Amino acid sequence: MGRGSEERLERAGDACLLDARLVSQGTVFNTTVWYAGVATTFEFQFLP
Repeated sequence: MGRGSEERLERAGDACLLDARLVSQGTVFNTTVWYAGVATTFEFQFLP
């Protein structure tokens, strides 16, 4: 785990917070857990 990994987790966390606003309150927890499991894959979908 180096700087790259930490950066990836930060990006995934930011994206998760953004998406959490779009889903219902009852789905926020599940969404957070899901992102934590696929942070690496999700990052590539969000990057330009």
